[in-house]
Amino acid sequence: MRVCVTGGCGYVGSALVPSLLERGHYVTVIDSMLFGNHLQPHDNLYVIEADIRELTEVKPGDVGWDAVIHLACIANDPSWALAPAWGKAVNYDALGPLVAWAKDAGVHRFIYASSSSVYGTKPDGVEVTEDLNCEPLTDYSRYKHLGERVVWESGMTATVLRPATVCGYASRLRLDVVVNQMTIDALTKGVITVHAGDLYRAHLHVADMARAYVSVLEAESRLVEGQTFNVGGENLKIHELANKVQAQTGVLIADHAVTNDPRSYTLNSDRIWRVLGFRATKTVNDAIASVVAAYRTGRIPDPDATHYHNIRRMEELVQGRCLTS
Repeated sequence: MRVCVTGGCGYVGSALVPSLLERGHYVTVIDSMLFGNHLQPHDNLYVIEADIRELTEVKPGDVGWDAVIHLACIANDPSWALAPAWGKAVNYDALGPLVAWAKDAGVHRFIYASSSSVYGTKPDGVEVTEDLNCEPLTDYSRYKHLGERVVWESGMTATVLRPATVCGYASRLRLDVVVNQMTIDALTKGVITVHAGDLYRAHLHVADMARAYVSVLEAESRLVEGQTFNVGGENLKIHELANKVQAQTGVLIADHAVTNDPRSYTLNSDRIWRVLGFRATKTVNDAIASVVAAYRTGRIPDPDATHYHNIRRMEELVQGRCLTS
C-alpha cells in the first residue's frame, strides 16, 4: 500500500515506518522535524519536512496514497501547557483541513492516533473498555477526543486508536515517558523516583504500538471502518514499575514524590483482539531491558540531549520564539 505517516519521525513513527517498509509498503512521512529525523534512508521512503498546518509542499492530486496514519501532534500535557494555543492549532485546528486534504487526495483509509487519556480517571476495579464514557481531564486529552469526531465525519474508512503510555527503545527515543524515564534515571543518576505510586497506568511497548497500526492498516475495511480500539499491554501501579526497574538495574527506590496528575485506570484491549487478533506480545520488562541495553551499548550517548525529552525541546522552542500561536 501507499501510506502517508504524519509525525513519522517521532517516537512511535520511528518504530512504525521501518515496520511498514519491511512489509513492502511505500511510505511518505510528513514531519516538522522538531526532534530531528532518525529514520534510515530507504528506496520506498520519501520524507517531507513540513508542518501539518501548512501542507503546501504536497499537491493532493499527485500523491496517490491509500491510507494516512495520523501521528503528528504536540504530545503530553506538560508540552501542551508550554504553548497551549500552538498545541490546539496542531492537534485540533489542523485536523479538519488535513482530513479534507487527504480526502481530496483520494485517500480511502484514515487511522487516527488518539489517547487512552481521554477516559480520565476510573475507580479501581473498573476496566476501561471503548464503550465507557470519555471524561478527559486536560486540554490535551479533550482535543484528542474532539479530534475523534472530526475523523468520524471525514467520509473515509476511519479508525481511532486509543493507546496506552508507550515505552521501550526506538530510534527517536523518548526519555520523558514514565518507564523510560525511571530506567534512564536509575542508570545515570542512581535514583528511582516514584510519583503517586498507587495509581494505575496502562503501558504498551513501542514495537507493539507499531504492530497495532500495521494490523489496522492491513485489515479488511469492513473490520475497521468506524471502529475505536484501545491498545494496551500491561496495567501496573507506578510502584510496580519502579520495582521492575530496580530488579533490572540494581538501583534502590530512593525517592517518592507527589503529583497533580490524578489519572488512574486499567485499560481493556479485548476488542482489538476479538476483531483483528491483535494482542501485545512484549512486556514492561522487555521495554526496560531495551533501554538498558541501548544505554550500555552506546546508543543513548547523551541522555540529557533535548531531542529525547519533549518538554525540554518545547521549552527551547518557546524560549527561542520558534513556536507560533
